[in-house]
Amino acid sequence: MDTRIPFAIKTDSGQVVAIDDVERGLRCECHCPSCHGRLVAKKGQIKEHHFAHHDASQQECLYAFETSVRLMLMEKLDDISVLNTPAKSVVFEGSLHEVSAPHFNIRVQRIAQDSLHGVPTAIYQLDGRSDYQIGLYLPPVHEKLIYPPEWLVAYSNSHRKTGVLGVRYGQFYLHMFNGARPKEIDTVSWMLKILSENPDCLVWLYHPGEARELMILAQSAEEQKRKLAAQMAAENARRAEEVRLHQRRVEQRRIEMHKRRAFTGHSVLIEEDDRSVEPKKVPPPVYCKHCKMMAPSTTFDGYCFRESCIRSRQHSSVPHLDKVRSHTTPYAMKKTSNIVGSALCPRCRTSMQKVGSIWWCKSCGTTQE
Repeated sequence: MDTRIPFAIKTDSGQVVAIDDVERGLRCECHCPSCHGRLVAKKGQIKEHHFAHHDASQQECLYAFETSVRLMLMEKLDDISVLNTPAKSVVFEGSLHEVSAPHFNIRVQRIAQDSLHGVPTAIYQLDGRSDYQIGLYLPPVHEKLIYPPEWLVAYSNSHRKTGVLGVRYGQFYLHMFNGARPKEIDTVSWMLKILSENPDCLVWLYHPGEARELMILAQSAEEQKRKLAAQMAAENARRAEEVRLHQRRVEQRRIEMHKRRAFTGHSVLIEEDDRSVEPKKVPPPVYCKHCKMMAPSTTFDGYCFRESCIRSRQHSSVPHLDKVRSHTTPYAMKKTSNIVGSALCPRCRTSMQKVGSIWWCKSCGTTQE
């Protein structure tokens, strides 16, 4: 086994000692704090000084380094005066949200505790912040801090302003034997320096701002849900209105089409009725046999009832003097009479008068040249 161990148990006294405090080799007279196997102190000129299991020790040891660091930290809790805290994030609805960023050079001082059960390993008061405290929890080495300790919920509920940090022993190994240790610093001081200056050696088990951040996130999520619900309701209302308007337009088009079809059908029926009705027979116009004018009705003999036509017929029923003369007057006399200026109306057969070069019938108004 090649695990480097910075601290061991002195066999004769049972005290936790650093590699700096013992002699080289088996003369260190120390054993492993985890498996209790015999250790050898390796204090060469090249590698950092450390303990290692003796070749005769055949037992596998998984937690030698972590156990040695934990035991030495338990001895030096009063010497912790500075802490660099890591960032803290919470998971809310599947997403990571930062509660606190890393903080450096936090001055602290250990204070007394009322109880040693169900509490952090040590409590530290923040300089200048009397209302806030930090609890340092040194878990058993096999506890990986994947899950919080059983006592944490009850403790955090009763100590809202006390943050709790867990120590990650495995991270110390990366810093303790990386060649960065100054020669003038001893192993215990180097361990405390690693704890104070490297936030990766600590993990938040409970942060005072965690509950507040979760409450803010919950309120924000609730507000977001309300906004989303309002948006969805508005969208559903908009879609419902669109559907209603669409249905209304469809119904209007249906009514208009029905009206057009009804009107078209009615027009067709009227047209068919018009075609089916025989046209009225208009009687031919009736003309008077005497005056040759259209008359609404006539006598049985075919004469109209106009007063002028009646007088004309009455007058024409008596032989005209000119007609009598035409039968009794010799030819020479008739010729002379016609030349002088007498004529019969071709319409009413009455005498016409000559006015200038125009012949005019006084009875019916007929004129001729």
